[in-house]
Amino acid sequence: MGISFLTVFITMSMVIVGSGKPTVPMAVGAGLVPLDVLLNVFLIPPLQLEGAALATTITAFIGMIIIVFYVLIKFNTLLKVMSFLRIFIASLVIFFIASWLNVSGILIIVLYICLLVLYVGILYLIRELNREDIKIVKELFKLK
Repeated sequence: MGISFLTVFITMSMVIVGSGKPTVPMAVGAGLVPLDVLLNVFLIPPLQLEGAALATTITAFIGMIIIVFYVLIKFNTLLKVMSFLRIFIASLVIFFIASWLNVSGILIIVLYICLLVLYVGILYLIRELNREDIKIVKELFKLK
């Protein structure tokens, strides 16, 4: 759960950095460190490893809320609900396939490449990605 909060925090932080305000996510992150330390001090003794995980999850959640509110206030938008649902559905499909398949060694790289292709394909089929998006990605990787 905590990794989900941290993922949203990092994604929204990149939006803020891209807008020319790199110190905002840095300040939020720096402010969260003392909170995480304090929570660890109180939660690790009674809960041990689970206490550390809980402390980090709580801290990541608070950081996510702060960053999301900043993005909402600064840009007056976050993410369209239908867009979120499409991405969520595609992610669930990939998650269940990855959980069901059990490979190791070099095959894991092949599996992840296949899952990436499948994920992009699903997003294209459910119209979250379109030809223009694919064209932009191709332009990014075009050698000069």
